[in-house]
Amino acid sequence: QVTEETRQTYQWYCTQCHGEKGHGNGVNAPHLVVPPRDHTKASYLETRSDEQLFEAIKLGGLAVGRAPCMPAWGNTFEDKTIHSLVSYIRELCDCEAL
Repeated sequence: QVTEETRQTYQWYCTQCHGEKGHGNGVNAPHLVVPPRDHTKASYLETRSDEQLFEAIKLGGLAVGRAPCMPAWGNTFEDKTIHSLVSYIRELCDCEAL
């Protein structure tokens, strides 16, 4: 479930790369070798399951064969927070899981 706390968590931890509205245009984006994922792009996110998104957030990009600059947040967030972030990303893209 997406709560105000989820939105605040995204704003605090994710927007530096993914941008305030999830477009992948955060302040760090121009400095990354691999552009951050655009969380509003349903055409891509609909090809990923919620579990895949969960693992990417928890374990980091490199661990799931994606961008090595995506950090692992598993030691920062509880699983329920990561699940909530996945729900928020689904809200941003207005899409459903694979």
